[in-house]
Amino acid sequence: MKLKMKMVAIVVIVFIPLIILTHKKATASQKQDTPPRTDQIPPPQTAAVADPNEGEALETPNQRRRRLAAEAAPAPPLPVQYQFTEALDALRDADPKAPTHPLSHSQVTKSSAKKAAAAKDTHPKPEVAVSATASAAVTVSDRWQKTEDLPAEGKDGRVVYSEGGGLPTVVCAPLRLCIVELQTGEKLTGEPQIGDSVRWSVEPASYGLGEATTPLIVIKPKAVGLDTNLVVTTDRRSYYLRLMSNAQNYVARVSFDYPDDERAEWAIALHKQAQAVKEAQFDKGVKTLADSVEALNVDYRIKGDKGIRPLRVVDDGVHTYIQMNPAVLHREVPVLAVIGPDGKAEMVNYRVKGSVYIVDRLFDRGRLILGSGRSARKADIISGSVKERRLFARDPYRDLANDKKTEDESQ
Repeated sequence: MKLKMKMVAIVVIVFIPLIILTHKKATASQKQDTPPRTDQIPPPQTAAVADPNEGEALETPNQRRRRLAAEAAPAPPLPVQYQFTEALDALRDADPKAPTHPLSHSQVTKSSAKKAAAAKDTHPKPEVAVSATASAAVTVSDRWQKTEDLPAEGKDGRVVYSEGGGLPTVVCAPLRLCIVELQTGEKLTGEPQIGDSVRWSVEPASYGLGEATTPLIVIKPKAVGLDTNLVVTTDRRSYYLRLMSNAQNYVARVSFDYPDDERAEWAIALHKQAQAVKEAQFDKGVKTLADSVEALNVDYRIKGDKGIRPLRVVDDGVHTYIQMNPAVLHREVPVLAVIGPDGKAEMVNYRVKGSVYIVDRLFDRGRLILGSGRSARKADIISGSVKERRLFARDPYRDLANDKKTEDESQ
């Protein structure tokens, strides 16, 4: 760096005085060629001799001598004739260890010619070879970019594209605004990225408040004939847009419809509808239990642990309803099982609505079980259609005592 500064200083020291001297000589020569004003010319010492043929005064010897000297002197060189750029290039290309001397005009010319020849022989480097995988990827991308995503006419002059249907194209014009409208409630997660940030202007905007806020992207080109792309990222999706600029034609407003969101909304609506039908059917069953008392069978016997006994058991010929004590809901609830003909407990499908067990079948014997093993608490539910088998005892007084004891336990 110091060596280059020294070279520049040498050039300045050599050429600047030469330019100043040349200008001084040129100025003096111009003053000599300029005829003096008549009111400032001193009276000549030698009278001019008149030419009898032309009737005009001849020039004096002094004026003739000045005129001939001016004509014989060469024209002063102008500053533009000095090739300062070539001289500096030659200084930069010179060997730093070589002694520094003022460069002649021939040396500067040779350096410029050599540099021009080197630039002429320079060829661009060949492109990197594209693999088969990369070529296939480019083909897939081109196919997606060329997919026709035909827009539709929307409200208030909007041009509506289908989100995810292809590459939307937005045509803009200088001195005009193009507005891209996103989905209501959507939030930007970062600054939009554009391929040409110098000749395009991209600014954010929005309208609405709270969850009803709709984000906008305001796009302005600075020239005609531009073609670039834009990426906008939000908390729901990313938008890929192609931007083009035209002298006159432009698209004022662009928005999107969202087929995936519409399908999701339909799925939610159908699920809610099915849930409502299911709840209506259940409510209808509960209403049958409350309003159609005559059609209910209440002939059930209940035995076992008082802490888990149901308050009542009824059936409508299709379902069995077991109403539990509401206090049981605040503790561990018992499990319902059905006792088969072989005396073994079997699991049964049922559901709990409030304090009511709703069993999807009828049974002769059921059992509520809380806990496991020998310490399990049990309460039996026996239909009135089941007749208990009685054995004739040898001592009738003992049978009566046993019956009384059973009744006391059940109470």
